Amino acid sequence: MLDLKELVQNPKEWFLERTIVSRCLCVGPCLFQFMNIEPTSTQSDIVVRCYDGQNTTGILKVVIKCLYGHGAILLPQPAYFRKGLYIDLTTNAAAASVQYLPLKD
Repeated sequence: MLDLKELVQNPKEWFLERTIVSRCLCVGPCLFQFMNIEPTSTQSDIVVRCYDGQNTTGILKVVIKCLYGHGAILLPQPAYFRKGLYIDLTTNAAAASVQYLPLKD
């Protein structure tokens, strides 16, 4: 049986992936923990949306807004995504580094 608590606490199991385009990082269930956003400009706000699904028709679960520069976001506990993790670099986001943990169905 999968010990989720042990898995979450083991950093070797987590993926850290950088993307420069909006895309699906994980198909199927996963946990989302951390994101670092790189801006296209330091003159305006940055917005990144995270969808539970494989595209923007999934359920919008997390909206991250940063002001004027790099934004590092660490959730107090991992967010569960049931159908996949789609990252939408919505406004002024050049790239995002995302930490997530794929789970088995």
